[in-house]
Amino acid sequence: MLVINLLVQQEKRVYLTQQHHDFVDALGGHGFLRTVLFNDGVSIDSDNVEIISKEQLHALGEKFRSAL
Repeated sequence: MLVINLLVQQEKRVYLTQQHHDFVDALGGHGFLRTVLFNDGVSIDSDNVEIISKEQLHALGEKFRSAL
């Protein structure tokens, strides 16, 4: 498993570059603190915004596990 952290914004709705904005748009349009699951280079689950608690992260891990 490969985990990548990509910073696209320093604050909500202020993107570092147009390319960062375009990348977020391709994943669904909103992006601050978003967790995305890719399988073979394809986004298969990208609607996970602002996962901040231990419980939320655990639930997301289980969701991703079942998706694979």
